[in-house]
Amino acid sequence: RKKRKKSGESAPSGENLRVKCIFFQTTCTSTWPSTVFANVDRDDDGIISLTELDFGLRTVNKSLITHMEAAFVKTVMELSDELQINFRMFAVIAALSERVVGIDPVVKGLINKTDFYAMKHKLQKCKSLFYLLDESKEGCVGMDDLMHELRAGRISPEHEALILAKFMEGNKSWVDFLDFLTYIPLFVEIHDTITDHPLNDDRVK
Repeated sequence: RKKRKKSGESAPSGENLRVKCIFFQTTCTSTWPSTVFANVDRDDDGIISLTELDFGLRTVNKSLITHMEAAFVKTVMELSDELQINFRMFAVIAALSERVVGIDPVVKGLINKTDFYAMKHKLQKCKSLFYLLDESKEGCVGMDDLMHELRAGRISPEHEALILAKFMEGNKSWVDFLDFLTYIPLFVEIHDTITDHPLNDDRVK
């Protein structure tokens, strides 16, 4: 294994986080039209508010997204009331919301019972795990490195198999940043376990 960056190295700010997502984002999985943004952008200035974003996310996800899932998306993207959301950023947020809506039941359950106030204080620590693994700063991490962290976090073999099966759809050998953001509730637990119990070898989660 290559030499890693120091674990204390800080993660990018919220603005850099969004830029990183945009840079490495492909298209949304569904065929939702670009008119969704135009429909919620009532004054046609190319910018929407968080309230308008909520309407847009419900449209993109055919009203399947829950209030908690929408709140989770806004929390991990570090969206604030003052933020001006343009179409490019909306496309990234919508793509993340689609992944959250389609996530496996284990992590969906974690999202829908998350304390977002407490989660905000853990986000940077969790994101630091991604930047620690993303040594080449390409916006993705290898499956081998991710497997190592899952095992170090002592999650159960069943949960490990579940997450790896999801990430390896399409025979991918890497995990991109949006997929990682989608699974933040799980990775928060993994990172906390590694930090709090570095010498504990039991995998009993």
